[in-house]
Amino acid sequence: MSSARRVVLRFSAEGRPTLSANISANLVLRAWTAILQIFLTPLIVHKLGPQGYGLVGFSSSLTLFLVFLDQCMSPTLSRELARIGHLPDEAQQARNVLRTMEIIACITAVVIGGSVVIAAQWIARYGIAGSGLPQSEVTTVVVLAGIGLAVQWPAMLYSGGFIGLQRQELLVAIRLVLGTVIPVGAVLLMWLLHPSVDVYLAWAALMSLVTSVVTCIVLWRTMPPGATPRAEFAIARRLWRFAATNLLVGLTAALIVQGPGLIVAKYCSLADLAAYTLAVSLAQQLTTMLTQPVSSALMPHFTQLVARGDETTLAREYHRWSQINAALLLPAAATLVWAPRPLMQLWLGAASPLAEPVARLLPWVAVGTLLNTLLTPPYLLQLASGWSQLLVRLNLVTVAVYLPATLGLVQIYGPIAPAACWVAVNLCYFVMYVPSVHRRLLRGELIAWWVHDTARPLLCVLLLYSVASMAESTQLPLAASLLLALTLAGTSVGVLMLCLPHFRADAVVAVERVLRIWRPR
Repeated sequence: MSSARRVVLRFSAEGRPTLSANISANLVLRAWTAILQIFLTPLIVHKLGPQGYGLVGFSSSLTLFLVFLDQCMSPTLSRELARIGHLPDEAQQARNVLRTMEIIACITAVVIGGSVVIAAQWIARYGIAGSGLPQSEVTTVVVLAGIGLAVQWPAMLYSGGFIGLQRQELLVAIRLVLGTVIPVGAVLLMWLLHPSVDVYLAWAALMSLVTSVVTCIVLWRTMPPGATPRAEFAIARRLWRFAATNLLVGLTAALIVQGPGLIVAKYCSLADLAAYTLAVSLAQQLTTMLTQPVSSALMPHFTQLVARGDETTLAREYHRWSQINAALLLPAAATLVWAPRPLMQLWLGAASPLAEPVARLLPWVAVGTLLNTLLTPPYLLQLASGWSQLLVRLNLVTVAVYLPATLGLVQIYGPIAPAACWVAVNLCYFVMYVPSVHRRLLRGELIAWWVHDTARPLLCVLLLYSVASMAESTQLPLAASLLLALTLAGTSVGVLMLCLPHFRADAVVAVERVLRIWRPR
């Protein structure tokens, strides 16, 4: 086998990809997705204009709000297959679990997507501020969003199955191909046919259907062999409590994360909604590209450690990945906060009417997203332990305070209000949620998480960028600002290697592996 092929994947003795292989595969996928978004989003904004992209933003907010309800399905399937999917004597049970949840997911998809289509006129009339667009055009956008939501719902369940089986290299291959075809095809269709939101959303819905079909076929072929699977009411009855709790987590998280976007759509202009959508979309790359590849592989890993009762290894892995998570996030988040205007001028173009509005929102959204994403390891620990009630209670309190505050402030201050509230709510979670988790799970590890895993790297990066801000006394040209931002990001990586022992050890091992693979023999 050549060196190039050896570097792609590493497998365990059981023939399944290792944790590092799953993470590497997900990193490749997220990096490629981010590259596509960075290069194609300005083209889409240019073809559709601020109003058209505002409609895309409304469609995305509506879809993502309802997609969060999938929290009751995908995590449940992933956790079940992580527990029993690799055990030969449980193969038939694993197949029955998938068939049972598959049927429930398809029924749910029809109900939710159909509800959006039926209520399309009402949503279009009362969900978007006066846009000046014909009511029929806005209604068509909502109908296409509902159809797209229904056809993509099964794919989300099947994705959880790949994660639970720890066969994410297959999921990555599917998403790399189809995830490239969807945005590239949409841009080409708008370029060749007509630059309209309808064309964009119709193509996305069609390709979402293709994604669901492909992931279904591949997952069933990946499942352990056995007899014809059958749906069992006993399985649904056994899993309903965990699934229902996750549903409440998903619903409240949807209100917290996507609710502000819908509020902006209601009370602000479509141009403001487009700027808010772009800022949130860019900041979410911190999670999508840097943390989700790790978290999707860690959840089954933590689940197996919890099932074995190996608390020593669980604590070590928890701190290790908390430090790696912080090291991945902080340089990128600090760059978005420190240089929003040069980045937006480079991304959208200096002449874009959205460059300055996005630059004003981006630092706030980035800080809130950073705090939220730093909580990923405690959240995964809680999910792997099957204990979700704590997050439900905290989310319910947050919804009761956060959404009314956002609703009142956005009518006075515009889209900056939900961005600032996003920082405040995640700061509260950062202070309150983690101690609550550690009162029950991994007791005695809270101080180490506070001091070594988060506070130390945060202070180091904050000090570095504060010094850089004091040194920069004049307005630099665009190229110089971007070069300085890149230099600071690289320097912060070096600083984090010095202050985070787990990150330093893993970075050294990774470099040694690359050198060993490519060293001439």
